[in-house]
Amino acid sequence: MDERIIDPFIWYGVKDWVEDYMYLRLGLEASLGQSFNMAFPDEKITKREKTTRISQLLSSFFEEGPYLMLKEAGVNVTEKKSSNGDIIINDEPWEIKTTQGDCPTGSTHSAQKPKNYAFIKYKLDRDKIIVSGSNEGIITEFGVWISDSVNNEWWKGKATENNSQTSLNIPIDKSYKINTVIGNLTHGTKYCKLINEVI
Repeated sequence: MDERIIDPFIWYGVKDWVEDYMYLRLGLEASLGQSFNMAFPDEKITKREKTTRISQLLSSFFEEGPYLMLKEAGVNVTEKKSSNGDIIINDEPWEIKTTQGDCPTGSTHSAQKPKNYAFIKYKLDRDKIIVSGSNEGIITEFGVWISDSVNNEWWKGKATENNSQTSLNIPIDKSYKINTVIGNLTHGTKYCKLINEVI
């Protein structure tokens, strides 16, 4: 693995880039002087739906940011954005997974899951007013974990008519396969837990 991929400086750069440009997808909220909680009020949307909507709005930024920051650092990286990878690093597909929850999620319908992953966890200040320009400080917690040897068996979940979501469960005895770049990796009773850094 290229050591630059696990450089925290690159990933703090991703966080800063997302904060600086997220308003490009949040133009309406920014023009109305709204926060996420104002745009998606609790009385009109469930907590889960709100988190999903916000994640959908920001996911493309968390995919584009690593490409830009790695390229700037001189890493051999290209954009792919396919079912088996978001970016290509040194001819290897890498998937970027983001979550505001406890663990990264995927889909049981993904035919080919790569072994290379960047896992990004974050929390937002949902009361902070979104502005047209930098929204520095809106990300209040941030964590990044990198692995070039994720086993497909770590993804737990079965497809149903209504749900195809899987969750990543890293076995404790395989924790050495995960590089903690920002945050912490704790050992529970059976699986590891990804802990954010408070920014």
